[in-house]
Amino acid sequence: MTELQRNLDRIVSWIESNDPRDDIYFEPGISRSESQRIFKDLPFSIADEILELYAWRNGMSHSSYAFLGMDFYSASKMLYMRSQLLEEPTHELDDLCPIFALGDYVYVFTLGATFQKDTAPIFFFDLEDKSLVLAYESLTKMISTLTQCCDRNVFSLTQNKDGAWIEFDKERFEEIRTINNPNIPQVSLSSMMIFWIVKINDSERYNRWFHKISNLLSGLR
Repeated sequence: MTELQRNLDRIVSWIESNDPRDDIYFEPGISRSESQRIFKDLPFSIADEILELYAWRNGMSHSSYAFLGMDFYSASKMLYMRSQLLEEPTHELDDLCPIFALGDYVYVFTLGATFQKDTAPIFFFDLEDKSLVLAYESLTKMISTLTQCCDRNVFSLTQNKDGAWIEFDKERFEEIRTINNPNIPQVSLSSMMIFWIVKINDSERYNRWFHKISNLLSGLR
């Protein structure tokens, strides 16, 4: 078992201890060869850590948003959601694949590469206002950040008749995220649920921001 998979197990233990809902179910993992078969028609390579994720679990049985406020897509649903998002007038998403979703409009993407790599950067994208942020250096560092937040009681789960949601200490979360991802560019951040995205409503500023990120990632593809 890899470090990524051990940390994923720790997050599931936190969910089982804190989320009282009885309809949370993770689908069994699939083999590396099965993942590669599913992803074979993509115009880029998927990082090894994404294959490790799907070897651990192949998404969630339904959209319960129980993975710390996120919906965890299966490998097949990842491809379906990518095809849907490519219909949007946002061509900058061509090299990205959605792994998780926060609600109906915020997606967590992995970056495709021209050749097989161990890790890949993680982006958050808001479909409504076209906000994009490079949030984590890799999936492994994202999951490590979330695991440390669970271990240090940064997260808490609140439930009432309308459902359940994650609350968190924003300052401590951002401190842990920064320590785990020291090479992420410093940007002005605002919170959305338990994550952070850049708010850029002006299309010209958005295009400049994406160009800046593209330059930073030119050596990662």
